[in-house]
Amino acid sequence: MMDIERIRKDFPILHQNVNNHPLVYLDSAATSQKPLSVIETLNQYYREYNSNVHRGVHTLGTKATDAYEGAREKVKNFINAKSTKEVIFTRGTTTSINLVATSFGREIVKEGDEIVLTYMEHHSNLIPWQQVAKKTGATHKIFSASRRWYAFSRRGSSYHFGKDKNRRHYLCLQCFGYNKSD
Repeated sequence: MMDIERIRKDFPILHQNVNNHPLVYLDSAATSQKPLSVIETLNQYYREYNSNVHRGVHTLGTKATDAYEGAREKVKNFINAKSTKEVIFTRGTTTSINLVATSFGREIVKEGDEIVLTYMEHHSNLIPWQQVAKKTGATHKIFSASRRWYAFSRRGSSYHFGKDKNRRHYLCLQCFGYNKSD
């Protein structure tokens, strides 16, 4: 079971009260709070080897590149990727969504397909998929998600929208952190 108090202890910013209550930060799409290990690693980077990654052959550049690629290796292992080439770092969620929409979306989504989003999606997840629909001839639909639907979809069941069971549906759910294509 997840120990929320132990996790909170890893985040120094959460060690404060706001309006006489322990701070709860829910705007992670805009700015994610950092655990102490990240803060300490960034501090070490800026103090000891602040340099461009993959740009220099000097000592600081090599240290920065080694640390960057070491992080990629850790992420590869954490997500059980086959290769570090499957791990792409971007500057944030919006950039990542745009990358997926413009690469995967425009290549895979075809005319007649449906791109399904929920009314809870952030603007940064709506616009790229609307653009994919416009470019490919697909349609995009907004539906009302519920806990019941989410539990159903997490069990791996296929959910069809509309009458055409042969139509491909792409569920692009940033709000749940879960994507499923059937």
